[in-house]
Amino acid sequence: MSVEEVSEHTSIPPSDLMKMENGLLEPTGDQILILSDIYNEPFQYFITHQKSATLERATDLYRMHGDQFSPSDRKQIQEFLLLCRLEHELEAMMGGRPRTRNYVPTPDKKYRKGHGQENAEKLRRDFGLGTSPIANAFHLARELGCHIFRRKLGNSKISGVFMRHPEIGQCILVNYDEDIYRQKFSALHELGHALFDTDYKVNLTFKEDLVSGLKSRGADDKYYREVRANTFAGRLLIPPSAISDISLGSSPEEKADTILKVCLHYKVNYDVGLISFKDAGRIDDAEFQALRQKRKVAMASKVDPEIEGEPGLVKQRRYYILERGLSPDYVKTCFEAYHRKLISIGKLADTLRVSIPQIPPIAAAYGEQIWSET
Repeated sequence: MSVEEVSEHTSIPPSDLMKMENGLLEPTGDQILILSDIYNEPFQYFITHQKSATLERATDLYRMHGDQFSPSDRKQIQEFLLLCRLEHELEAMMGGRPRTRNYVPTPDKKYRKGHGQENAEKLRRDFGLGTSPIANAFHLARELGCHIFRRKLGNSKISGVFMRHPEIGQCILVNYDEDIYRQKFSALHELGHALFDTDYKVNLTFKEDLVSGLKSRGADDKYYREVRANTFAGRLLIPPSAISDISLGSSPEEKADTILKVCLHYKVNYDVGLISFKDAGRIDDAEFQALRQKRKVAMASKVDPEIEGEPGLVKQRRYYILERGLSPDYVKTCFEAYHRKLISIGKLADTLRVSIPQIPPIAAAYGEQIWSET
């Protein structure tokens, strides 16, 4: 942010901020707390001058892809990292990160696409999923120990961000500005990076990375890792065994209709289904090209799994909460810490990123109770 923007948010005169930047004026304790809130960093950072591991990861990301982020995108990423840190702190208060499922991937292979498919099938088998649709891709990532949040990024080319934090763990950001089916695919794609690319500290995924077979960015090691993450996500969403015996029909129209029906069943976009049929050997390259753009899953069919099935008012409230970038699991974690009296109502408001009067509608949306502390 510019000095003028910081001054507007903090009411600290620009001249004083300039003096602080140049080491000519020491901020007061209150000013440090205000700056801490603006920059979403612990106040200790402003006292010790030591970057937190969270800030180090953000710096790594900006060093690699700084030109891809607008100032508003950077604010969203800082807020995302803050939520990951707050979630980690709340979970630590309650005994540690709840990892309800454990998955150990098979050893890495040079044939990355096959490695992605192998592990998608193994995960489905280990978790007893059979050929059923993935009910909630975001919840699955959380069950596997990832912090995952969805926030709107101004750069429409970006689908997701992955960060491996030394203390907090694996953090996934999905661009909420995309349609819900692409968000689901992005979440599982980033989960693939979390499971397989253990040497990754940060990774930025672009929309073009989510298209199997596209080599516009060069067939280097990163490209093949993206292919593996794509294959993992695609096979997890549509298992090959589920489409091996499906009758496609003979005409292009019949084939397109069949593939669309599969997409509607597994709640994925048409291009994901088309690629799945091609990789399963059900259609060849020529048919793949001929069938592209033939069908499209209607937006009315796409429902967010985090609000699906909820009654009207509850759905509306939860949608508003999702718009603020808060996941249902995170909200429930915040309220659980509050009910255990590990945090005050003021801290609850801070973790939910709202004021105290804004808490009741959130509580009502998730059937939570709040009480007076007077």
